[in-house]
Amino acid sequence: MYMKAIEIIEDARPYYIRFKINPESFSLINAICNHEMSLREFARSFTSYELSHTSIMELISITNRLFKVLDFRRRRVNLFISQPGYYGIPHKDSADMKFGINFVLEAKDNKCVTNWYTDESMIGQQCFDGHVYNGYGGLRATREVQNYTYGTVKPSKSMVAVEGECILFNVNMYHDWFNDSPNRRTVLTLRPVDGSHVTYQDAVDWLFKDLL
Repeated sequence: MYMKAIEIIEDARPYYIRFKINPESFSLINAICNHEMSLREFARSFTSYELSHTSIMELISITNRLFKVLDFRRRRVNLFISQPGYYGIPHKDSADMKFGINFVLEAKDNKCVTNWYTDESMIGQQCFDGHVYNGYGGLRATREVQNYTYGTVKPSKSMVAVEGECILFNVNMYHDWFNDSPNRRTVLTLRPVDGSHVTYQDAVDWLFKDLL
């Protein structure tokens, strides 16, 4: 099934590009994720929920060459579920990750904001690069700004995710999000394998070859 972008909504490089895919494809992806979510409750303020192997295989069958070309993990396809009032501190994904794609499944209003920050703007903040407890019985690599108060640093770019859209996301820049909404926000996240040589620009070139 065709999975490249069919429309660019906002080109905000180097931070992100908001885009749309074929509506049929998005609906199928949404149905797979909604089925998984219907099987359990999500009580935590934030949950990173790993899809089942069956659902991941279904997603791969829908997304065609996306997983192969962009080197996405096949054993780590997660839903990020942010409850009302949740704040995720500024961070860069993993130890050296460059980009990701988010599918916005639930965003009922315009009150969940994602911000990007330059490295220079974070000078003087408590920037940590190492491993932390992941909340699920293990450790995870992280690059994050600890003991940070939302609004301390002015962001370089801000974005409101819109339900039904996709985002090519630069995760190698500091970013945070605040779900200042009475509704939860849910996104499906695709991320490259550890050590992948695929860059943010490689993803731009492949996804938007006929649109830029």
